[in-house]
Amino acid sequence: MRERLARAPWRLLAGAAAVLAGAVLALTALLGGGEDTAVDVRGGGPVTPTTRTAFVPQLGLAVVYPPSWTQTVDAKVIRLRSPEGSILLTAASPFAGRRPADVKRTLLASLRKRLAPARTLRSGPARLGPRKVYSVELAGRSSGRPVRALALVDDTPYRTYAVTLITSASPSARRLREARAILQAIRFVKPSKPPGR
Repeated sequence: MRERLARAPWRLLAGAAAVLAGAVLALTALLGGGEDTAVDVRGGGPVTPTTRTAFVPQLGLAVVYPPSWTQTVDAKVIRLRSPEGSILLTAASPFAGRRPADVKRTLLASLRKRLAPARTLRSGPARLGPRKVYSVELAGRSSGRPVRALALVDDTPYRTYAVTLITSASPSARRLREARAILQAIRFVKPSKPPGR
């Protein structure tokens, strides 16, 4: 029993590494997603919503984003993709509880491997919504093209979060403004239990 307990943290780290590696690998994947169209009840025509929200209650993770972006959500990761694919944002929560050192280490190793040869442009505190978080910015290559990655890590008493923003070498100013707005609108709240528990 003691031996199983000693191995348990490595299993958690392996699971977290898989979640974070999946988020990083998504940088080259094409993400699907449909567009919702609301209808103006007064005039009967379509109305374009100004924002959408992706929320995973079990993780206490909410992301507000422009309607032109596509999103996918799986068990532990929210992925957002700009319309032309120049920016990919992932928000993940691989661990319950406070595990920022483990998430930083795993996320940076995954990014450095995926963007090799990667170099660190900046490392230090940053803002994610109202929160002060750890951040590191990297430059590297993906599929032979230059890319930049911003990794942000934060934790609450309930979960540890990793947010990654990956951009092409020169995304438009409009898409960068949208990405900054998304980062400022990310919220971590107390997770709810899944139904039936």
